[in-house]
Order: sequence, then C-alpha cells, then structure tokens
Amino acid sequence: MFKLIKKNIVIILCVLFGFIFFTYKITSIPPGLETDEGSISYNSALISQNLRDQNNRFLPIFILSTGKSDWKQPILIYFIAFLFKIFGISVYIYKIANVILSIISAIFLIKIINLLFRNKIYSIIGFLIYITTPIIFITTRIGNESLLPSLISTLWLFTLLKYKLKQK
Repeated sequence: MFKLIKKNIVIILCVLFGFIFFTYKITSIPPGLETDEGSISYNSALISQNLRDQNNRFLPIFILSTGKSDWKQPILIYFIAFLFKIFGISVYIYKIANVILSIISAIFLIKIINLLFRNKIYSIIGFLIYITTPIIFITTRIGNESLLPSLISTLWLFTLLKYKLKQK
C-alpha cells in the first residue's frame, strides 16, 4: 500500500492541488448558471430521476436542449446524471463534474509526460501549465461540454504512446 502511494505521490499531490485550485469559490465565480449550463443540468437532473430528458425521451443518445435549438453531447449529461444520482442534485455537484473531468485529463497528461521524459519535475511543470491555461481554468468552472476534447485528446495520446512503447 505504501509502495503504491510512494510510486504515485506526484499524481496524488497534483490531484489534491488541482481539486483545491479548481474548486475555490466554484459556486460563486461565475455566479449562477448560463443558458447551456441550465439546459445540461436540467436534463441531467431529469435523467437521474426518471431516465427521461425534458422532451420525455427515454435515455436519448443526444439530448435536445431547452428551446429545442441545439443538441447536447451525451457524455457530460450522463456523467452529471450519475453524480446527481449518487450525491443528490445541487449546483456544487453539477460544477464538480467538469472539475473531475479536468483532473482526469491532467492525470493522463502527467502519465504522458512521465512516459516521454521519465522526469517527475517535468510532469509537475506540465500539470501546472495545464491547470493554469486560461481556457482549461475557465471551462472547468462552467459546466458545458467544451472541456471534453481535452479529456478525449489526452486519453487518445496516452493510449497511442503506450501502444508505441509496447508495440501491442
């Protein structure tokens, strides 16, 4: 157990720091929810309660937004619905979803840097650059799907790099 903690101490410390950094005054800066956030949170809440969206569709693949003006990506909505089901419906839980996704992206980034350079200092620097990049910080604080490309990209790059190194 202690060997596992010692091996992953950089990741553990970065996750703790990232969580504190991203969640500082998360429900008050920015205050309230904007239109897209309202639509995503409303549909997530409905799906968490009765498995139907605001248009009464059962577990839809894509969710039609409020006003029926655009379609929302399902990954974020179902992830938030899952969190709502476990922890209850609240603005804090809604906003934490993107924090979790951003921290998962940061973990993959740390692992990518470790595989490339085998240097923990580089991993910490890469992590700090990632979390302080304005677009990452801003999209972590608002609950729309614009952070998902970061997660998908880092996961994709991590798997490509693992394949390249092991050739299987």
